[in-house]
Amino acid sequence: MRGFTVDREILISSVERPEGLNSCSRDGQDRQRPSPAPEPNLAEKTLWTLVRNRRLGGFKFLRQVAIDRYFADFVCEAAKVIVELDGPTHDGREDYDSRRTEILELFGYIVLRFRNERVLADPGGTADDILAVLRSARV
Repeated sequence: MRGFTVDREILISSVERPEGLNSCSRDGQDRQRPSPAPEPNLAEKTLWTLVRNRRLGGFKFLRQVAIDRYFADFVCEAAKVIVELDGPTHDGREDYDSRRTEILELFGYIVLRFRNERVLADPGGTADDILAVLRSARV
C-alpha cells in the first residue's frame, strides 16, 4: 500500500454560535456546556487543605463532584458525606439550598453545611464536626 501526503493546512468550517454554546450532545443539538467551577474562595481552600490526601481520619474527599444536576463542594464517597460551604452567594437562597439538600439526600448522602465564616474562624472545629459525622456514617 502506498502512502500519500495530506496538505497540513486543514480548513474547518465554523458555525457562528452564541458565546458559551457548543454542540455537546450526541443528537447534535446545541446545549450549553456547564461552565467550569469558579476559583475556590479562601474558605474552600482552607477546608480542602484539611481534607485532601486523606488527612481527615483517612477519608478520601473529592472536590466539585457532579451529582444529578448539582456540583457538590466536597464529597466523601466511602461515607456518602457531602460538605457544602455557604458564602454570601447563598444568602436569600435558603429554599433552593434546602431543596438541593433534599435531592442529594435522596441519592443516599448526608449533607453538611457550613458558613464560610465558620470555616475561616474555626477550621479545627469544623474538621472535628466533619470527622464526627464521617465516623458515625455507614462506612
